[in-house]
Amino acid sequence: MKRILLIDSDLNVQNEMRKIAASHFDLVVASTYAEAGGLLGAFLFNLIIMETQLSDGDGFLFCSQLRGRDMTSDLPIIFLSENLQVSYKIQGFEAGADDYVVKPFDSLELFARMEVRLKKSRPIHEQEPLIQRGDLVLSVPFQKAALKNGGVEKDLRLTPTEFRLLYFFIKNEGEVLSRSQLLNAVWSDDVHVLTRTIDKHISTLKKKLGARANYIQSIHSRGYLFSIKQSLPKEPFLSSTSNLTRAAEL
Repeated sequence: MKRILLIDSDLNVQNEMRKIAASHFDLVVASTYAEAGGLLGAFLFNLIIMETQLSDGDGFLFCSQLRGRDMTSDLPIIFLSENLQVSYKIQGFEAGADDYVVKPFDSLELFARMEVRLKKSRPIHEQEPLIQRGDLVLSVPFQKAALKNGGVEKDLRLTPTEFRLLYFFIKNEGEVLSRSQLLNAVWSDDVHVLTRTIDKHISTLKKKLGARANYIQSIHSRGYLFSIKQSLPKEPFLSSTSNLTRAAEL
């Protein structure tokens, strides 16, 4: 059953959507964009239906942010709004929406529009195959990560935030990612996150990676790098005689 996220604080709309979704879809409801951001971090969806304006923000901006993130960049989005102005509709499409429905809407029409978008979306279990990098195995649909050891996979038991971090690292393997990039990709923009909070999450993630913690490297003053290649060997320890010779040369 395909999963739909409704982002709307109007109880009448929520109830009407429950009637439309009954026996057809798995409907999840959020009353704010902040709540929706948390749900999108914890679950995968096939379609989003959202109001253009809510008490905690602007739907066009929220849509643009979703389009800029790997895990929601191609997720179908339908806007709901009472605004009939063509310029407003154009703004919605420019933000990345796939459709725009005016309130009050006809249930049959909305259902038909939903089906059109859902036919173009892949089932959740097919949204992305298993990702394997080194000894790491990620199941994106189920947001699970495991380490392989002798043919046995051990679940890392990552939190949603840790999984998003690891996923973003893997999708950008070999690139040095600044804390600002990690913040924009992993945390919702309405969440106040300090630099030390980001570092703490990465530290916890590295502990869970155990013997493969070196997959994530700290690059001084620049950020973090994910690579399954072994780090360059450290300079061999110099003997006391060599140390004295080098000291004399300095």
